[in-house]
Amino acid sequence: MFDYHAIAPELILGVTLIAVVFIDLVLSDRRKYLAGVTALVGLTAAAFPLLTLAVCGDLTNCADTGSRVLFGGSYVIDDFALVLKGLFIVVGVITLLLSVGYIESDDYYQGEFYFLVLASITGAVVMASSRDLITMFIGLELVSGPAFLLAGWRKGDTRSNEAALKFFLIGVLSAAILLFGMSLVYGLTGEITFEGIAAASAALGLANEPAFVLAVVFVLVGFAFKISAVPFHFWAPDTYQGAPTPVAAYLSVGSKTAGFVGLLTICYLAFGAVREIWGPILWILAVLSMTIGNLVALRQTNIVRLLGYSSIAHAGFILVPFAMAATYDSVGLEDAFFGSVTYILIYAFTNLANHPASGGIPARARKNIVMNAARFGEYRPRPPQSSISPDPTLAEIAMTAANAPRFMMRR
Repeated sequence: MFDYHAIAPELILGVTLIAVVFIDLVLSDRRKYLAGVTALVGLTAAAFPLLTLAVCGDLTNCADTGSRVLFGGSYVIDDFALVLKGLFIVVGVITLLLSVGYIESDDYYQGEFYFLVLASITGAVVMASSRDLITMFIGLELVSGPAFLLAGWRKGDTRSNEAALKFFLIGVLSAAILLFGMSLVYGLTGEITFEGIAAASAALGLANEPAFVLAVVFVLVGFAFKISAVPFHFWAPDTYQGAPTPVAAYLSVGSKTAGFVGLLTICYLAFGAVREIWGPILWILAVLSMTIGNLVALRQTNIVRLLGYSSIAHAGFILVPFAMAATYDSVGLEDAFFGSVTYILIYAFTNLANHPASGGIPARARKNIVMNAARFGEYRPRPPQSSISPDPTLAEIAMTAANAPRFMMRR
């Protein structure tokens, strides 16, 4: 009997997508907000199966049963998948809550906006359980496709149009590179599941095969665009600046986390036997992202672009544990994986608080970086509650959250 309980969150999100489209078609403009309410209800409902999956074998006999494997190993529900699915759903709820007032403030399409956000979240949820190349790529494109449209939602704003176009062109390029790398991997190994790729690459000794090395490099470059790691970062600050504030917050957290899920999962499960190929590449990406991201951020005169470069720098911090595990045999990939995921969780919630803070600053104040709360008083006597030290908060993550993976890797 098929385990519908295992894919209940995805089924609920799929039904919610259909409901949002139907509501947008039949209701008048004055009641379009109900599409957003429906999306919020659907996301909240999708969170409940995650709780039962974490502790229940089935709904009649509640007991922990560990991982669930579906579709011949192509789709796996384990603790890692459940945690990240929960993160994506929470990010989706926060994004929709931030969007309600923003979308109603001008003549924006409401139903389509909520549909696209929900579709992107669904793709991220699928990626968390993907264990083969095809499912991973489809999930990633389901995340990216709606994001291209959301970045240009302010149709009358030329900066928003530029952001969407630049994001789309870079996204298509990265997808082509990633897909080419995946096709090479399949051609050389004859496998699409990550488990099969790992076994074939070890058995055939593909670590020294130039074509396989090229395939791994292409896969890493494709994901490097998605996570905006240096030197594949140039789209991120412009896109964040031009996109609506709720969309910029989602791109910096939801979309980036989805990219990391794909990158870390493939390196851990599919390319674990060839770490000598991707280890040095991750080291280079991590060092460049941390250095250039932080240095360029110091020169920014726009707080949204500052947060964009901060996001680039944090991408480097997330990559460090995996690069370290690939270089030193004493550090296990499992501990590195756990450390990177922990950093992602901490970064996600903090960064979600900073983008709404920047949106609460008046436009003329956003032209300059506001480095402390006292400067806010020049433009607004009482700053929004969400804008509590946005810049120092992200700086503190680098000092505190960055230490968490270090301790976890020494367990």
